[in-house]
Amino acid sequence: MHSGLHTGGHYVTERVKNAVDGCVNVFVDAGASIGVHTRFLFEPAFYNDSKFVAVFDRVFGVDRNLTCSLGFEPNPIHKARHEKMQRVYARMGWRYTFFPMALGTASEELVFHENGDFEDNGKDNEYWGFGVTNFNEAFRGASNRTGQNPT
Repeated sequence: MHSGLHTGGHYVTERVKNAVDGCVNVFVDAGASIGVHTRFLFEPAFYNDSKFVAVFDRVFGVDRNLTCSLGFEPNPIHKARHEKMQRVYARMGWRYTFFPMALGTASEELVFHENGDFEDNGKDNEYWGFGVTNFNEAFRGASNRTGQNPT
């Protein structure tokens, strides 16, 4: 039996190891949504008013080339954004790896609700909020329990 993270029949343990290999610091954004916290980390100049920038400077230092970020987000509406961030950041020398999954200790189905009343008001994060239309995304929770894979 494989011990490590598991999702949808594909092990991600090696991908996590590769993503953090050589990193002095690792930031894990579990429930990354649209990736703003990773942007605070790698693009602090755009977020002068964020208290996270000062915390990240203190914890990770100001040289972000020594820090890697792992973003875990199961909501499919955010996938393309994270994949683009990953590509752009790689070109800039920043190490960000996106995982289109949630973290957890059990395999479960995750349900997202589309906000049918959403209007394009510039607040994209409101689209996936309260609503009545179910979007079921089958999801295999990631488990780090040694020697035990969720089914």
